[in-house]
Amino acid sequence: MIYKQTSYKEIIARVYSKFAIDYSDWEIRGIEWIGQAIRQMRIRVALEPCHKDVDIVNYRGKLPCHLKVLHSIEYGGSRLPQEERVNIHDTGTIDNRTLQNDSFSYNKNGYIFTTFETGTVRVHFYKIPTEYDYDLNIEVPLVPDNDYVLDACMWYIMLMLLSRGHKHPVYKIGGNDPELDVAKQWRTAKFKAPVEASSMTIEDRERQSIIWTSIIKNYNSIDDTFFDNTGI
Repeated sequence: MIYKQTSYKEIIARVYSKFAIDYSDWEIRGIEWIGQAIRQMRIRVALEPCHKDVDIVNYRGKLPCHLKVLHSIEYGGSRLPQEERVNIHDTGTIDNRTLQNDSFSYNKNGYIFTTFETGTVRVHFYKIPTEYDYDLNIEVPLVPDNDYVLDACMWYIMLMLLSRGHKHPVYKIGGNDPELDVAKQWRTAKFKAPVEASSMTIEDRERQSIIWTSIIKNYNSIDDTFFDNTGI
């Protein structure tokens, strides 16, 4: 089978359905909690290949904001060699320059530097699978479409809500009934989900390469620390 991805909203919907919650001010934090749950379960999700054309102006261009792993730079139909540092004065004049003379370097600030002053390059890279959330106006990561994983995240969200003072008429933290103890349900689901994920095929496991982590810092973009530990 193909280990698919789905929207975080599938987990949010499960929380509403399972616990009949009648308020919604937790949903933004819920995205963060999903990331925490997947990190604790060590469930990996796939990077996907992508490309984007980037304009070079004054010997530099801005790398795509969703780039996680740079694969290569294409220019004039050929792959540009990568250098530790480019020297624009060693490339000759426009008349005698050839593609073989050109190269690029890049830095951690998100820019590439080329030996040519202007032009358009195609950046080949890997990015985290996301979907655009029109309500939040941000790109939100997709989650593994697996019932064990989705249910575990559901229990973790409810645990976070109750631990922050929210009340539920049936479910609680602790108590004599393990079926109603969200902490116990989360602990059980936390260990079941990775077992289910580990039963995937080699191809399926290769699709699981980025661990969700951390928090959404603002509503305009996903902070780079939202993810960690690439599997490439």
